[in-house]
Amino acid sequence: MRLIDTDKLPIRWEVESLSELCVLNPKHDKNLSDDLDVSFIPMAAVDEKTGTISPDVECRKLGKVRKGYTHFADGDVIFAKITPCMENGKSAIAKNLCNGLACGSTEFYTLRSYGAISPQYLHSFLRQNSYIHNAAMNMTGVVGQRRVPKDFILSTRIPLPPLNEQKRIVTKIEALQTRSTAVKQELKAIKPLLNQFRQSVLAAAFRGDLTKDWREQNNGT
Repeated sequence: MRLIDTDKLPIRWEVESLSELCVLNPKHDKNLSDDLDVSFIPMAAVDEKTGTISPDVECRKLGKVRKGYTHFADGDVIFAKITPCMENGKSAIAKNLCNGLACGSTEFYTLRSYGAISPQYLHSFLRQNSYIHNAAMNMTGVVGQRRVPKDFILSTRIPLPPLNEQKRIVTKIEALQTRSTAVKQELKAIKPLLNQFRQSVLAAAFRGDLTKDWREQNNGT
C-alpha cells in the first residue's frame, strides 16, 4: 500500500490504521431474541453506483440468519471483499435497518468505528478509485474467487482529521457529488439535442440552405 506522506498533512491530522479505528466484523449480542426482526442484506441489495443499501430489503427473524451470515448495525460500514463486487464499488453505510440490525452476505466486511472516525468519512475513503485499485492488487485466491484479505483491511492507514473537520470534508464531498450528478444529467439531455442538431445541419446542407448566401453573392456559380 502506498505510504502516506505525514509531513504534508495539515496540523492536528494523524495517520491511523483501521485496526486502531474500527472493530472488524462485530457480532450481534448473543442474548438478543431469535424472534427479533432484522434486515437481511444480500450483495445485490447494495448499489455500487450510489454506495447505498436498497430500502426494499426484507426482514427476517434473527434466529434464521444469526449463523452463517455477516452481522452489522446502523452506522456500520460494509465493504465487499470478493471480486468483482469489490472493484465495482459495493460498499455502503448501514442505516434505517429493521430494529437497527442486519445480517447479510458473508462476502462483506463490516467496519464499526470506535468513535474517532465517522462512518461517512470512512466510507468516502474506501470508495476512492485509488483505494479500490490497491485492494484489488492485494487480493488473494483463485480466479473468480479472489478476495481482499482481512490483514489488508486492518493494516489500511488513513489520514485522520478531527471529527468536526471530517464532517466538513464529507459535506464538501457530498456537495461536489451532487453537482457532478447534475452535470451528468445535463450532458445526457444535451446528447440527443446535439444529434438532432447534427441531423438538421446535414438536412440543411443537402437542401442547399448552408450555401444559399454564397450562391446569391456569386450569382449561383
